[in-house]
Amino acid sequence: MNDQHWLELIRKGDKTAFRELIEHYRPLVYRTSAKFVANVDDRDDLTQEVFIEVWRSINKFRGDSSISTWIYRITVNKALNLVQSAKRKNWYSGLLRTSDYREPETRADETANNLMRNEGASLINMALDTLPGNQRVAFILSKAEGLSQKEVAAVMELTEKAVESLIHRARTNLRKKLSHYYSM
Repeated sequence: MNDQHWLELIRKGDKTAFRELIEHYRPLVYRTSAKFVANVDDRDDLTQEVFIEVWRSINKFRGDSSISTWIYRITVNKALNLVQSAKRKNWYSGLLRTSDYREPETRADETANNLMRNEGASLINMALDTLPGNQRVAFILSKAEGLSQKEVAAVMELTEKAVESLIHRARTNLRKKLSHYYSM
């Protein structure tokens, strides 16, 4: 089903069409939220909140961008709000984990390679966490989500040149922060 058809049906209150939209975009929302939120329960809640917002705001969506861009924007905004709220409460620490995160195996089962990989991922995640907000978002959407600069610009409501600059500064900052650990 195309975006326009979904919009028409959902705006008329068609819950079946909305369920189809959720099923279609849930992987995108979940994968994107995983870049910001490590806790699986928080990720699930965030995914649910995104689709609640989509349902509430569907009549406000003007169609200036694709539905996927609009949903990305909602996801990133909700994720950033959750992260900011968590930082204020000082109880949330596991930001920006990779989407293939899984519960660690028992220590006896972990090999030296797994330990090194986990340590490397942890260092990268900590470095990503120190980036300024827009740099972090642009870098994650571009490098982790694989969006083009044009798509990132649409999600972030910036120019492509601004996105290019943010990604470049993020890469430079990451190199500086990780230069002690990796020869780049």
